[in-house]
Amino acid sequence: MAFIGIIALEQAPPPAVRTERLPSLDLLRGIAILAILFANMPIWNGNLNMLGGEPRPASLLDHTVMAGSLFFVFGKFITLLSILFGAGLAIQADRGLTEGDAYFKRPFTGYYLRRQAWLFAIGLFHFLFLWFGDILTSYAIVAVLAYCVSWVSQRNLWWWIGACLLIVVGWLMLSTAATALGGGGSGLTMPPPSPTRPENQAQQFIRSLMYYAGTEGQTAIFRDGHLGQMVLFRAGYLLIYAFQFWMMLVWYVLPCFLIGVWLLRHGVFHDFEGHRTFVRNLILIGLAVGIPLQLGAVLCYVIQPNGSLHLLMLYSIGALPLSLAYLGMGLYWSHSGRLPWLRKVLQDVGRMALSNYLLQSVLCNLLFYSYGLRLYGQVGHAVSLLLVLALTIIQIGFSVAWMRYFQMGPVEWLWRSLADFRLRPLLIQKAG
Repeated sequence: MAFIGIIALEQAPPPAVRTERLPSLDLLRGIAILAILFANMPIWNGNLNMLGGEPRPASLLDHTVMAGSLFFVFGKFITLLSILFGAGLAIQADRGLTEGDAYFKRPFTGYYLRRQAWLFAIGLFHFLFLWFGDILTSYAIVAVLAYCVSWVSQRNLWWWIGACLLIVVGWLMLSTAATALGGGGSGLTMPPPSPTRPENQAQQFIRSLMYYAGTEGQTAIFRDGHLGQMVLFRAGYLLIYAFQFWMMLVWYVLPCFLIGVWLLRHGVFHDFEGHRTFVRNLILIGLAVGIPLQLGAVLCYVIQPNGSLHLLMLYSIGALPLSLAYLGMGLYWSHSGRLPWLRKVLQDVGRMALSNYLLQSVLCNLLFYSYGLRLYGQVGHAVSLLLVLALTIIQIGFSVAWMRYFQMGPVEWLWRSLADFRLRPLLIQKAG
């Protein structure tokens, strides 16, 4: 956490409220949303189990791809997206402070709460019917918490950030110790039934639950089952996720949001040239802190591919400094003038990040589940890279074509229209 103190040393009054769209945020958001598909792919294709069951056998090439993903991707881009969500929160809050509700001229807080309520509803639908790794429900809750905290001073924001991250570190230490004492296993096990002592109903029920928490059971649901079974499974997982969220995840996502708030109000996104040295230091510190921690995560994976210690390190504070380094690199690229066509393409993806996030789920459902191509459990990490490439091309093509005619993505339009209680304009108004 040393890099937090170094970053917090540079304090300045927040810049005047500005309402223009920031291309650098769109660019970073587009990069993050595409990389999240890569990070989620091992769960989509059934090679990793979110409930901790034993992973499927993998080749040396698959293990190499997985190790590279652990180092460069896993945990980093969801963290980056959380930071960008916080920056967007600051833009909305600062604008609302001076303009109020642009459509109804009412206090901004009510409008903001409506937005998050509808985002939670969209996320809950997504969670139950498409993807039990949904982040929208979490973002909707954390956005409200971050909004309540965002009005403190820039310096006091870092007290909140540090306190939350200390809670995360504490939980990780307890979890790591518990895993080590338990032998480092990754999933629950239950002895086979005894032929001399039949199981009672409670034992049979527990065994049934453990079956569906394992690789074989989830294959039976997602590759061979029907939608009702999938929804029931996700509903059960939602109970587990809710416990995990309030115990630890909220204390990680909230400081990421607050870091985004701090960066936005510090002027990093509005005035890159005036903060070029700060951004360079952000990159150097992020790499210096993040690389050793992620090397440790990869080492744990190499030593024990079927264990969970590396996963604990994966979602540790090591992902945050690397995410900040990625953010800094993205800012440098955004203001470099290099590859303008690629920047424009990724900005289009970022401007409709919510639509693309849900599109990823729709496409992966069609690829992996029983009502699609039934590839669940059939492809390894290496082959999945080709699928990620194909889906990325689809998302980019869809985004570029859509943004040529419309002001925002289709789900963004629906979300904002629901929050406004009226249909927002969608088509681009051409001059003349």
